[in-house]
Amino acid sequence: MTLVDHPLDLTRRSRRPRHHDGRDPHAEAVDKFVARLSRTGDAMIVSADRGPARTRLLDRAMAAAERSAFRVVRTAGLEFEAALPYAALNQLLLPFLEHLRVLPAAQRADLSVALGLANGIVSGDVVAPAALTLLAEVTREQPALLVLDGLHRADPDSVAVLEFLAPRLSVLTRAGLLAAGFGPAPGFRTLVLPAQPHREADDLLRRVGRLPVETRRALLELALSRTRTGFGESLRLARMAGLITVDEPAGTVSFADAMTATVVLQASTSEERRQAHRRLADRPDTDVAARTHHLDQATVGPDEEVAGLLEGAGRAALATGDAVTAAAALVRAAYASVAPGERSRRLAEAARVKAQIPGAGAEVSGLLAEARLTDPAVVESLAAVLARANVLLNGIGDVRGAHRLLVAGIEEGDRRGERGPALAEAVQNLLLVCVVGHDRTMWDQFDDILARHTDDLPRELVGAATTLARPGTASPAVLGRLDDAIRNLNDESSPNTVFRVSASAYGVDRLSGCCDALRRVVAGTDPEKAGTAVLTGMMMLAYEDMRAGRWQLARQEAGEGVRLSRKIRMPLQELPGRYVQAIIHAATGEYEELRVLDAQAFQWGVPRGVNSVRAHMGHATGLGALSRGDYEEAYATLRPVAAPFDPHDRYAPWMLLDFVEACMSTLRVDEARAHVAAAADAGVPRLSPRNAFIHAGVSAMVASDDAADALYTAALSDGLVEAGTFHRARIELSYGRWLRRQRRPRDARRLLREAQSTFQRLGAVPWANRAGAELDATAGTRSGEAGKLTPQEQVVAELAAAGLTNKQIGERLQVSHRTIGSHLARVFPKLGVTSRAALRGALEAANRPDPD
Repeated sequence: MTLVDHPLDLTRRSRRPRHHDGRDPHAEAVDKFVARLSRTGDAMIVSADRGPARTRLLDRAMAAAERSAFRVVRTAGLEFEAALPYAALNQLLLPFLEHLRVLPAAQRADLSVALGLANGIVSGDVVAPAALTLLAEVTREQPALLVLDGLHRADPDSVAVLEFLAPRLSVLTRAGLLAAGFGPAPGFRTLVLPAQPHREADDLLRRVGRLPVETRRALLELALSRTRTGFGESLRLARMAGLITVDEPAGTVSFADAMTATVVLQASTSEERRQAHRRLADRPDTDVAARTHHLDQATVGPDEEVAGLLEGAGRAALATGDAVTAAAALVRAAYASVAPGERSRRLAEAARVKAQIPGAGAEVSGLLAEARLTDPAVVESLAAVLARANVLLNGIGDVRGAHRLLVAGIEEGDRRGERGPALAEAVQNLLLVCVVGHDRTMWDQFDDILARHTDDLPRELVGAATTLARPGTASPAVLGRLDDAIRNLNDESSPNTVFRVSASAYGVDRLSGCCDALRRVVAGTDPEKAGTAVLTGMMMLAYEDMRAGRWQLARQEAGEGVRLSRKIRMPLQELPGRYVQAIIHAATGEYEELRVLDAQAFQWGVPRGVNSVRAHMGHATGLGALSRGDYEEAYATLRPVAAPFDPHDRYAPWMLLDFVEACMSTLRVDEARAHVAAAADAGVPRLSPRNAFIHAGVSAMVASDDAADALYTAALSDGLVEAGTFHRARIELSYGRWLRRQRRPRDARRLLREAQSTFQRLGAVPWANRAGAELDATAGTRSGEAGKLTPQEQVVAELAAAGLTNKQIGERLQVSHRTIGSHLARVFPKLGVTSRAALRGALEAANRPDPD
């Protein structure tokens, strides 16, 4: 028996070590481990090079635990679940969920989120103590054995929690944690099993060893090569030995099986592998990326040529959106650097790129600390400032802190004369900070920086800065260049360019032309490697689909974006998806879901300076009030965020229709007209066709009766503009209501049916009901039986019977209080009552079925 706390060489151990009396010491160790659990908790890992031996011991432990009436749970670490946070922990603790109710409220909430029972964001620092408390409660009356076969394949979050639990189980619990894997694990006692013989590998090793030296070298090059071509006659004998296969038409060579490649690598020395990498780097058919890789592997000490090639490879990877590969290449470039200053610079660059990767905050700090040891001045560089700012922004979401860092870093970079990619990224990140910070002081500093560096920045970034920072001031020339860039996106291979052009289009509501390119890039990019950019792309797609009336798709995209943001722990990236979800909840009448989202967004965002949540959630909450018919609440909620039209405010144009409708429904006609005029002065109609359509619609809504008909007709004349969308249906509803008041029921019914159909397709139930009520009312404007209420009179009577005043009823039905008074004047004699107090009884009597 060998109980160790460090890895051991298992390659030359006897197959089945036993005591002289024939007893198996490994089985005894497992039996003793289980027996201890009746008194105290423990954790042990069974380490072996092959699975069957480990599995037999796990089965033995489970059988012993079941004989002792322990609670037993077994699961396996699965590679396809390794990307799911707390997947293994979920399986281990699933049988004990009935005990969650006894945990303190905070721990119960954290553990519920980790186990997928509730929504939220948690870290292992709070999950692990909650899991320990749960196991202490579970084992108070009955010991438990938790078995995990394949600790090395489990997800990192679960492994971190289990490593926290392992040394603490004996203090508070009677829970046993028995894992199987390769090598030791922190906190676990380790039972090392002897190596098992690999007869097939031994046979392959002998066959490879009998080949000539040149053939063995070629096999090693094949095993290390990223391509499978150009080996020719050098492997003829390996082919005759059955070690490789050749695809003659394609000219490619492959190993007969994976084990052969493994044996070839294991049979070589480190020096032989370095020489093979050098030969592969020198081959004329090796491309730049592969040559860089081989030179890196062939180099032992510093080599500036290799460092330069690796840095170039890192920048190329970053241009394709692969931040993980880029950061790794830059780190290797730093370690290959000859000059200390170059080493520090490249480490800072690696930290800058690493900060874009989810959950890399600790690594970023380590890289910056290492860079500072060689060159203390490196902390002032833009690369280092960007790294720290990205950690603040993408980690805890500290918008104010990130803004201060970026402004100071750019100012210091000006004194140093820093330009290039670092400056572009700094300005791009500062733009994002200003967008989410939604603060005029921040924008003033950004405007000053942009004016100084316009000629130093990529054209598409300057375009994004113009349309996102000051959308109302975008000139026809700027918008024309943006349209040209959008048309070229389908041929664009750089993800960064696609994202930047799309961001420009997002600022002025021209995203529709970017969707195909965005979908192509998002589908081909791993968000866990690319970081924030791909998540931003997903959220822009969800926003455009929501605005274009593709609500089911928008729900899916926003939900997936939120899920991924939580998975990779970037809460700031969640917020655009939450806005899309909130708008759809508001329009479909899902008011409780809207309330929860609103509370969560404010609770997280406002203390961190994410003031954009005020506009986002104010818009959604105001729309929800409109859907309910609570127009005073809608006006009070929308007014602070929808007006006036500031040049930096890109949110006010989104709310134009909602705020005008709230004003008109509360009889604030003059304010509505002033708002429509202010939108025109701010250039809102020329930002996009959709903005032009909405502005035309609200212009008709606020017009006098003499002008309204022509304005409504002009706005809706193009059947393709905004067809089937929420905005168009609302303007159709408004026009249909106006036509009904003008006693044109036939024209009104056509529009109201179209609006109702769109609302029903979207799932906007409150709006579909409103359109239906208006349709019913058109029937009453043509004729009505004497003594019977028209549909409109029925609605007014029921609301009056419920205690609403004429003004409140008018706001609910979007008509004047005088119109309500006229309806009631006709209702009272029809029902034979003289006061509101008698309305309820009269309505009940009128609606009571006649006796047979």
